[in-house]
Amino acid sequence: VFHSPLLHTFATEQPWLSGLVRQELSALLDAQAKSITSQRLYGAMTAQGTYNLRVLTLGQESIERDGKPISMSDWRATSAREMFLYLLFNGAQTREGFSLTFWPDSSVKQVRSNFHTTLYRARQALGENVIVFYDDLYFINPDVECTADAAEMKQLAAQARLMPPRDARTEDLWRHAAHLYRGDFLPSLDDDWVLPLREQFQELYIEALVGVGACARARGDLREAVSAYKRALRVDPYREDIHRAILTCYGQKGEKKKIAHHLQQLQELLWQELAVKPSAETVALARSLLH
Repeated sequence: VFHSPLLHTFATEQPWLSGLVRQELSALLDAQAKSITSQRLYGAMTAQGTYNLRVLTLGQESIERDGKPISMSDWRATSAREMFLYLLFNGAQTREGFSLTFWPDSSVKQVRSNFHTTLYRARQALGENVIVFYDDLYFINPDVECTADAAEMKQLAAQARLMPPRDARTEDLWRHAAHLYRGDFLPSLDDDWVLPLREQFQELYIEALVGVGACARARGDLREAVSAYKRALRVDPYREDIHRAILTCYGQKGEKKKIAHHLQQLQELLWQELAVKPSAETVALARSLLH
């Protein structure tokens, strides 16, 4: 209510709202006023608190604080932004943990200076209440609503794995997960801690596309299934399990020429790029579908 005065005005002017609603809104305003007074008396806040953060990391990078983008100049140093992102995707950390990641070759004195300077700049950009310290650990304040496209993608995939392909909700989950992936995780960074996550989200994107293909195949849309599988192969063209899924779709459609052509393309790709032949499982599947 404190941040949306129009809501209070609207609520109090509507005759159809019950007295209890207006009473509760007034109570919230009173509580907020007392909280502000307390903060001023005890100096609990040195800067305006943050209520929500929106973080985009897949193919594009942006961080919004209460709906407003945080510019690079607001961070004053890229290390401050990286500190926040590291906390967000790796969980609570000690100061020593930060030091080993960001300043492994610096002296103890230099590390201490770098750490406190970086933490100060991160809090200035994000809000004083975002990164908190408790029991020797620094972490993102759980009271701050923080949403990230990468975290949402993981959550959607975790839900989809538990559901059967024939369920329409499963396909929706996989499609939503695939839609969130617009490119590499944090493309502007090449730090050691970023690279495993980048690979992880790329694999998750492939899994989402394969999931879409499996769902389309389950409902009999073989053309859509092949399209999804081929999108996955554009990311990793050497996945023979996906090639076998495409061959199976062609087999269900009775398209033997496409089976033979796809097998030939796979053989050429693997030999030219890796100097290997398709696995016995792939060859056996293709032969069974051709007969």
